[in-house]
Amino acid sequence: IADLKATGKMSNIEGRQPMSTAGFHFTAEQALKQTDDFNLYVVCHCFVLLCWNLIARAVTVGDILFDAISWEGDAMTIHIGKMKNDQEGAHGFARHVYANPKDPLICPILSIGVLVFTKGHQREGSSAYVFGATGKDRFTAWLAKMLKSCNDAILALGLFIAELGSHSFRKGI
Repeated sequence: IADLKATGKMSNIEGRQPMSTAGFHFTAEQALKQTDDFNLYVVCHCFVLLCWNLIARAVTVGDILFDAISWEGDAMTIHIGKMKNDQEGAHGFARHVYANPKDPLICPILSIGVLVFTKGHQREGSSAYVFGATGKDRFTAWLAKMLKSCNDAILALGLFIAELGSHSFRKGI
């Protein structure tokens, strides 16, 4: 396989491709432009921003608990308990997320604030997950639908829908 890739007989590209900064900004903008289901798009916008800022897989972001979010100095911290390469959570640590005051469209602190204030406070019996029990599935379904409906704009950014997915935010450049 290495020889085939080296000689150009096989593609060097495997899996999902990194999301460019322009692609990330476009995706965040698309989440805010939607008006069909306000709650879905508030969740999707926050989900996009946290995938990008935490450099995390969608399943990891979907599993964030309210209790895992706190503050340390000027940064919001999110403790990720379990990752693909750490299933037991033995090496988990809090990741820092900072505000973006110059571009509110991609400010994760503002987005999670909007999410929390629109969902209301956590009630007994409600999901402890920030995005609910099916947050990842709802996000990936929205992303696929959005990518399909914005094909021309995505091509104009130099991206290809077939190479993009929720994992592209983790690989972002």
